[in-house]
Amino acid sequence: MFDPGDLFNIGIPEIDKEHEAIFGLCREIHNELLRDGPRESIVQAIKKLTATAESHFDNEERIFAAAGQAGPDRHRKEHIRLLETLAAIMKKVETGSRSWRRDLIGFTDVMQRHIITFDFELKEMAGPPADK
Repeated sequence: MFDPGDLFNIGIPEIDKEHEAIFGLCREIHNELLRDGPRESIVQAIKKLTATAESHFDNEERIFAAAGQAGPDRHRKEHIRLLETLAAIMKKVETGSRSWRRDLIGFTDVMQRHIITFDFELKEMAGPPADK
């Protein structure tokens, strides 16, 4: 599975760490799949991925608000769509549908596009990173 490294870092350390966590969880699920791990471990990993994504999206929206933005509607709608995708993947896992594997790869692809399309706007709004 694709490892983006710091390719998708937007320069806001908190958000960058969350991006890494989300991609790391996607890799864990993928690796569990390759090991033919038990369904319950995959369900738990998807729950963790969903909780991590929800927290991340809340943080992005908080940063938008702090930058004087009301949380652009299209960005918020994208967050909702991504969470709905994860819910659909979970439902497929729980019902035994095999297409969830393809959907998880699709989620990773969409998440990458989300960062490029939406999250780099956060970088522009937040200004230059603070000195370390």
